[in-house]
Amino acid sequence: MRRIMFPVCCGIDVHKNKLSCCIVIAHQITDEPVYHFREFSCHQPDLVKLVNWLNKFNCHDVCMESTGKYWIPVFNHLENSGIHAIITHPKYVRSRDGKKTDHNDSSSIADAFQLGQASPSFVPSKEWRQLRDLSRYRFKITCMIASEKNRVQNCQTMSNITLASVVSDPFGVSASDIFAELLTSSEVDETRIRSLLHGRLRKKHKEIMDSIQGYRLESDQSLKALLALNHIQYLDDIKDTVTKEMLNRLKPYQAFIKLACSMPGIGADSSLTILSETGTDMSIFPSASHFASWIGLSPRSRESNNKKKSVRINHAGTYLKPLLVQCALAAIKSNKDPYFRIKYNKIKKRRGHKRAIIAIARMMAICLYHMFKTGEPFNPSDYEELRNPRPMKPEKDGQAWSIATDFKPIDDLYRSLKVGPYRYLREWSVRRVLTEFWPAFVIVILGILGLVVHSWRAQKLVDRATAKLLVAEASRRRTLEKSRELAEKIETQQKINLVGQLSSMFAHEMNQPLAACKYFVDGLKALRKQKKVPDEEMLDFSLGQMEHELKRASQIINKVRDYSRKTVTREARVDLTSIVQEITQTLKMKFHNSVAVDVKCAPNVDVEGDTVETEILFWNLLKNAMEESQKVERPEVWVVLETDEDSAILTVENSGRKLSEEDVAKLGTQTFKSEKSEGLGLGLVVVRSILEAMNGAIQYAPRDQGGLKVTVRLKRKI
Repeated sequence: MRRIMFPVCCGIDVHKNKLSCCIVIAHQITDEPVYHFREFSCHQPDLVKLVNWLNKFNCHDVCMESTGKYWIPVFNHLENSGIHAIITHPKYVRSRDGKKTDHNDSSSIADAFQLGQASPSFVPSKEWRQLRDLSRYRFKITCMIASEKNRVQNCQTMSNITLASVVSDPFGVSASDIFAELLTSSEVDETRIRSLLHGRLRKKHKEIMDSIQGYRLESDQSLKALLALNHIQYLDDIKDTVTKEMLNRLKPYQAFIKLACSMPGIGADSSLTILSETGTDMSIFPSASHFASWIGLSPRSRESNNKKKSVRINHAGTYLKPLLVQCALAAIKSNKDPYFRIKYNKIKKRRGHKRAIIAIARMMAICLYHMFKTGEPFNPSDYEELRNPRPMKPEKDGQAWSIATDFKPIDDLYRSLKVGPYRYLREWSVRRVLTEFWPAFVIVILGILGLVVHSWRAQKLVDRATAKLLVAEASRRRTLEKSRELAEKIETQQKINLVGQLSSMFAHEMNQPLAACKYFVDGLKALRKQKKVPDEEMLDFSLGQMEHELKRASQIINKVRDYSRKTVTREARVDLTSIVQEITQTLKMKFHNSVAVDVKCAPNVDVEGDTVETEILFWNLLKNAMEESQKVERPEVWVVLETDEDSAILTVENSGRKLSEEDVAKLGTQTFKSEKSEGLGLGLVVVRSILEAMNGAIQYAPRDQGGLKVTVRLKRKI
């Protein structure tokens, strides 16, 4: 016969929108189960129908699975209706063999509950459930605050603000004030920053200034930081409200809060969470081990053939277990009470850090269980013995036996005698070789790994350098090609400019011999009209003069042709005085004597260069000066030619508009244009090119009265 715990009970398979219910009734004689099935919705009217249906069969015991949050309203309604309801873990209720349906699931829950196989989960009273909900809500708010603080720190990192590496709390009073100042101001005011420092941070003034110097707070990062800080303030207010409500509800349990705070590592906030999760009634837990297991701090028992396959803790205690682990970490760092630190160090030597922390957290859970149950503060039985060990009574010779605290001398003795765990050292074996010579093996392995890593790194560096060289070479080729194309364009443009200049000079130079020839021809024609025959002397003179002028014209043509063929000789002697005088007279006629030109030339000034280039040089300078001077009411140009030891100095000044330093600096640097929009700069690129070829120099300076002063230095031919 079956062992019946509940003759009439109900199993409910809870879903989001419906409830599958099964009432099982054991036969009074045969104990055979009789099932009654029915489905209800999760609406309040159907919950009332559910209670009426249970009362119809005189069923006062109900079992449900813990399916998310859907069981809570059903459980609350059944509890308020006076029905005993329990929540069980799904592992205790398995579906029947065969097809899985809602009816089968509900009947499996009912059968397991009737036979006492469904262990009930701990469900606190309504008062403590409400308090627990507030505590968990506060925990989630704390997690949200931590996330927002991380966002603020990310904004600081991206803005080159390293304040977190200097201060212990990036969100303390001083650090918060400094960051608020950076958000509102565009520059760092050292005096203002120093006034925001408090306490010990005043000694770190220089480090704090270095951490914020050169910060760059972009608009997006500033907006994110402001929004995150406002959200943090909002969440802090909510957290404070929840904390006040919890403290108000826990006023009757201040004694338990003091008990929890008497343990090292547990503070006021931690005690609130602990009480909200566990309550104060420890009688619902059969023992302290059950309490620790419910929290999730008991290792698994999984053994087969005397071998423990796993001793990991389970996933229970989502909220309380992490809290106790944090309390354990704080307890082992406490300097006031080293009890748990001593325990931790002993376990850590054998089991490592993680398992030692879990062990300390379990110890703290066991202590809390006994403290809440007995009402006594934290005072373990081995407290004094552990903190202050008593030495044993010495013997007559002054020596005494005590507990060994250091086993290294014993281990060294075993090793020297080659006994016990070091017996293998008596014979050569692989183990002995590895044991005795493991440093050499480690060094060799590390050396090989180092060589491999070094070779790999060297190859990567070579490949990277090769790639950079290839890119640089390609870039150099592209640059050279562009430079070559640009040089060709500049040379072509200069040729075009020179053609225009040569045309003007050619017309000027050819005008004089051709005019002379025309003069003699007109004279001979006049004599012919008068039917007079010129005497041989006059005819010979006229023909001689015409021949001379034609030779001169031929020389001019050859000079221009040689220059166009780049057969320029820049080492010839050039009479600069005559060139200045001739071009001055020509340009006076060109401008119809509208510009007053004052010329002062030293006699017999010869320079080293080419005649055509020298004429083009002075033609451009004087022409630009006369054109610019026409922009004022009284156009004037001053030309001075003087010498020093080895140079000829040609100065050209003109009246005109006032020029700034920036305008003067741009002269001679613009690209040549065939038509200029301004009066300055036409032909100055050609002037600069000619001077560079002749090893000359040119200087531009603005005149105080308006206009420009140009000074040219050329090498004299002595």
